[in-house]
Amino acid sequence: MIELENVSVSLAGHRVLHGVNWRWRPGECWAVRGANGSGKSTFLRLVAGELAPDPVDGGRRTYFLDGVANPSAIGVRERLAFVSPEQQERYLNIEWIRTARDV
Repeated sequence: MIELENVSVSLAGHRVLHGVNWRWRPGECWAVRGANGSGKSTFLRLVAGELAPDPVDGGRRTYFLDGVANPSAIGVRERLAFVSPEQQERYLNIEWIRTARDV
């Protein structure tokens, strides 16, 4: 569905992700874990199309959402959703049992 090849991202002139290689295939589920400030949110924003790889040497991000390779993030946000631990906890606390797809 999504592939990152040697992707790097900079924020405010500082490289925060470097050389990321990752592939999300249909049917896979992923959990992104790490300490505060380790780049989890930046990684998820990159995958969701909210951030772009660095323009010069940032690698390549490719979406295969329609079965065709597409480097553009246009329309991706409408097709992907991320549920944070805080959102999941909130739903559990109010006993609103829903799947990730429902949310």
